[in-house]
Amino acid sequence: MNKFLLSAALLLGAATASQAGRLQGVTMSGAPAVTIRGGFSQSLPLQADVIITNNSGRSLRLGLQRQVRTEVPGSENNFCFGVNCYPPTTTTAPAQITLTNGSTDNSMVLDYTPNNMPGITIIRYALYEQGTQDSTYITVTFDASQRALATTASKAPESVLSQPWPNPAAAGIISELTYTLPANSRGAHLVLVSMADGRRVRDILLPVTLAEGLVRFRTDGLAAGIYSCLLLSGADGRGELLAARRLQVQ
Repeated sequence: MNKFLLSAALLLGAATASQAGRLQGVTMSGAPAVTIRGGFSQSLPLQADVIITNNSGRSLRLGLQRQVRTEVPGSENNFCFGVNCYPPTTTTAPAQITLTNGSTDNSMVLDYTPNNMPGITIIRYALYEQGTQDSTYITVTFDASQRALATTASKAPESVLSQPWPNPAAAGIISELTYTLPANSRGAHLVLVSMADGRRVRDILLPVTLAEGLVRFRTDGLAAGIYSCLLLSGADGRGELLAARRLQVQ
């Protein structure tokens, strides 16, 4: 009898383990990892807007769970999912969303308020299918380690990153900057970050084969305001912050 119970328990454990896995056909923009930068003294929260796409071939009932990896004491993080938004005390969204095959959902909004506390908070958000153990995730690093975004990098020589031109820039025009990468560079990104909420609004991969060059981007779709132009090392755009400039869009 005991042997039978033990065998049944082992079989049940094996069946449960076999159900757990990656949620196939579902993607989140920015996954598996994204960094949102801002200043710890800014009044508006740093924010990541995540678009969920379902190409699994079937309709899915999806839930979201927040998993805090490291957190700056005194800071605050909230998230929205579906029609509701949740405070720091909520780990798992009580309400799920239904996403039909071939459709997208843009209700997932992740924000972080530094509350004048410098530091870096890292949170993993797991998107899972209800009734299974299948999931996929995105890890968001909220970097508010400086009082104002990129204060040190803004002092980098213009030979590393020029001032954007024209500046101020009208909506719907082409803005450009020149750049020089360090020796033995493995690539870099030019990233535009909204100073209003810390969102990445442009992420341009620079050619690995060019140690220096000219990068152009259009200002279409950018709201009037101030943007940081960040030169980030690394092919994934999550390396060292080499230089920063400010661009005003009118």
